[in-house]
Amino acid sequence: MKDYTIKIEVDKATHIAKLEIYRYGEMIKAKDPELGEAIQSYTEFNDLFDSYANECMAKTMDLIPHASLSEDNTISFSYDNFDETQLERIRRAILQYVSTYVQYMWYSVYDRNQSAIKAALMDVIEKDILHRIEMRDTPLTRPTLPLGF
Repeated sequence: MKDYTIKIEVDKATHIAKLEIYRYGEMIKAKDPELGEAIQSYTEFNDLFDSYANECMAKTMDLIPHASLSEDNTISFSYDNFDETQLERIRRAILQYVSTYVQYMWYSVYDRNQSAIKAALMDVIEKDILHRIEMRDTPLTRPTLPLGF
């Protein structure tokens, strides 16, 4: 078995979530200025966003079999014959998953419809992560020729 590590920048994930929330708040302001302002009030809740992100990182460990999470948000796992080309894609998918989870938790307070959309997106991302984790780098097999051919 070979060991693999993926470093997840949780601060980057929360930053992406805040940008998406800000954009959505700007869009909602045209219809409902009060709701738009409430959605964009996240600047007062940075600790809450960090706790959402850390909660999601713990949840991510349930997705990846035989994985461990270190204090610096590095995910370590061991597999035989793992397709190493998937590491960057898995890292990006986990980053997107954490960002979407933070948005989901925030929208669950202010906008149930948007929260449901983020929950559906999280399901898709989960399946993508699981699919990529299970990809193997198998050797090319060739058919055997009969003797004397």
